[in-house]
Amino acid sequence: MPRPSRLLGATPVAIATGTILILSTGSAAQAVRGPGRSPAASPTTSPSQPTPRSYGPADALHVTVAGDGSSGYHAEIHDGARLITTRGMTGKYDLTAVPGTSLNQPTGDDLLGHPAGDLDWSGPGSGGGAVTKAAAPDGESAVHWTLPGAENNTWIEVPIADAKVGTTYRGTVTLQGTGTVYLNIYDGTRDVGGTPVTLTPQPQTLTLDVPIPEHSRTPQFQIRTSAAGDVDLLAWKTSVRAVTRQPVTDANRLANRYTAVSYDPATATLTLSGATDAIGSTTVTRSETYRFVAPNVIDAQVRTATSGGPVVYWYTPYTDFKIGRPLWTGGETTSYESPNPSNALLDSPVPALGVSDGTYTYGVAGAATWDEPLPGYSAPHLVIDGSRLAAPQIGTEADPIVLGDGQARSFHSVFYRSAAGPYGLALGAQLATAETLGLSTPDRSMPAWGKASSAATLRRAAADEFAAIAKITAYWARMTTASGVKALAPNQKYAHFGATTYMRDSFWTTLGLDGTPYAKDTEKELLAQFTRAIPRSGGESGHVPVTGGGPFFGDESGLYYLIRMYHDATTWGLPVKDTATANLVLAYIRAHQVSGGAFVTAAPVDNAGFQITPDSWLDGYLFPTGAVNAYNQGLYVVALRAAKSLGADVSDAEIDAATGVYRRLYDDHLGYVRWLSTKDFKSPDVLVGDALSLYLFGRPLLTDTMVRRTFAAQERTPYGMKVLAKEDGSAVPPSEFLTLTNDPKTGKVIGLGEPVGWYQNGASWLLWEYLAEYSAARHGVSAARGAMRDSIAAEVAVTPLSKEFKVTQQNPDIAGADPAWPYPLGSSGLDRQGFGWNAAVAAFSR
Repeated sequence: MPRPSRLLGATPVAIATGTILILSTGSAAQAVRGPGRSPAASPTTSPSQPTPRSYGPADALHVTVAGDGSSGYHAEIHDGARLITTRGMTGKYDLTAVPGTSLNQPTGDDLLGHPAGDLDWSGPGSGGGAVTKAAAPDGESAVHWTLPGAENNTWIEVPIADAKVGTTYRGTVTLQGTGTVYLNIYDGTRDVGGTPVTLTPQPQTLTLDVPIPEHSRTPQFQIRTSAAGDVDLLAWKTSVRAVTRQPVTDANRLANRYTAVSYDPATATLTLSGATDAIGSTTVTRSETYRFVAPNVIDAQVRTATSGGPVVYWYTPYTDFKIGRPLWTGGETTSYESPNPSNALLDSPVPALGVSDGTYTYGVAGAATWDEPLPGYSAPHLVIDGSRLAAPQIGTEADPIVLGDGQARSFHSVFYRSAAGPYGLALGAQLATAETLGLSTPDRSMPAWGKASSAATLRRAAADEFAAIAKITAYWARMTTASGVKALAPNQKYAHFGATTYMRDSFWTTLGLDGTPYAKDTEKELLAQFTRAIPRSGGESGHVPVTGGGPFFGDESGLYYLIRMYHDATTWGLPVKDTATANLVLAYIRAHQVSGGAFVTAAPVDNAGFQITPDSWLDGYLFPTGAVNAYNQGLYVVALRAAKSLGADVSDAEIDAATGVYRRLYDDHLGYVRWLSTKDFKSPDVLVGDALSLYLFGRPLLTDTMVRRTFAAQERTPYGMKVLAKEDGSAVPPSEFLTLTNDPKTGKVIGLGEPVGWYQNGASWLLWEYLAEYSAARHGVSAARGAMRDSIAAEVAVTPLSKEFKVTQQNPDIAGADPAWPYPLGSSGLDRQGFGWNAAVAAFSR
């Protein structure tokens, strides 16, 4: 990892109650040593030093510590001699803390009216099971719920009488036993869920605060499952009480007056510490660290700890930039907020804000991940308010952070310098964060993105560093939701409004994390979620859902499940080999999705009153029933071989039969593999099975001729291959698609045909294009490697971001389907950028 080339500093000096280590003034330039290369120098003390001292590279981004031990030290970030930003709020306070575990405190009567065992429980929500009165271990009245083989999202409930509109209520319940469940309150219009817990013989108390909106139905107090499996639980100490807000006074508002400063040259880390305040009986302490990662990158951390009792708190950590105009990924602005409930199309695809002075961009990036989840919305809350920027907003009064007695929480953000403008802001955020986390390309200096550079230079840098961009995109997609569930969302926009893990997307996204510290942990958690969600009995037994909580479609999710179980066990060495579940999934596929060795398209299903056929990733197309899609068929062959390698009951004859169906989709007259057995359409996704077989097993599924001719036949545009086209290269009629979206005026679900050149009807999708090029390269097509580089260059030509798709045609009809239109050809709306599944490109680039 690159290190600063020059440090500022003097001799170690004691300041007030803390110690500061400063390298000698006027000394020769010294390189910052990486962690572990040598021990830190031992601090010494001397008289108080009131003048500011600086740390980090003198001619690039570095930190100056101003103030003193009595009034408090604070950090300023400079670029050479130029002041860039001061840390903290532009007003007087940085942090607001209130004693207890919530801003709301329960008052008044229990609206449930009776002990748990005497309540009129109904359910389970999916039928079956038993709900009986029982006694808790302490003798209190309890309810006993048993349901063997319960499905995910099964519940028992009791009505909440006399709930008043506009009042916030706190529900509580104590549980023990077997099952993975959560406390849920239906507020009369929607379900509000708490954090799932896995029950044990040890009692656990769950709480949930819910405001009651205008509603037409009676609110319900529910205990719900969050995973399939046996339920055998006791519930007692149930209550629903109104809550009142604790007032926020001046005593609750804290300023970070640090009393100690230290510097560790071994890790190139500056620390400000010793800010201590009493909040009631609780002591709250804070610290800040600044690690100098590269000449234009500073890794900053804010840490808060408590002792003597819990608190809830939130930061308003506005970063007061002193130069330039506020900037987000969409351009210059003085007013911006993300998540933006009123217009999600404006949500930033990268969690970064900054300022641009026409020569450079100075930015700050921060993401909520598994490691550092933020409250409320899963993803960071970015704010530009005039000249004030917050990235990220760490909690709000509506969604504060809960910190228990003796606990500590930390949040990282990355300060960086990059080229001017929104392209430089986005590129800098990704590469600086990748450098900070060790996800950048080893031994690459990446000089261009930290300098004033031409647009062409920046585009080349983005293309060269797309593997790093892919990895950090996948890292940012790792979310802990507001209810505590870990998910891997397709992109930041998905995470803003309830992160969801899709089987298809998460498979490709986690591949891109291969070789990073985050790969195995991510994949182990995600596969376990899907394993728990697979029904073990009934007509849906062995059916893998599209997401962990459903729905269940006749798509390729089961194929991906088998493939990733094999990959996880053999490539990453995870203890996931589960032959019993593999056989269960395979049995469902054979019984419901396969005929004569062919993986066939399913019948239409009802979704929001529309008949759709979500058979593959290309789920907007209206597939006929009983056809064979080449993308699915190739995956089916790979899944069979993966299952056989896991020890499942798969014969060579079964694999050969499926391979034969895949090969027979090659039409010698057309000169390519048909996308669908009943059509003459062509698509690069027909080579996905062959590419994946080569990647996982080192063996092709198609012949050199089939791949060479199919690759040559694809319809190319200046923006990438068309993902779907007719034999002559023209577009598929829009009427053959049905895309479901929300009417922006009424909010109702409406069905649309897909305009030509947009989304799945002839737009360009990098992942499928790149896998087709990978397949062709492995089959000896000499032009394929160059085509892979060209595909990446096209992906970053307009923005340096991974995109869901790139529009390939200037079509005014797109306005009727995409509220973000117009945007440049070769790009998409911001809400469809920063997509994780293109991270797989990093794995297939090696």
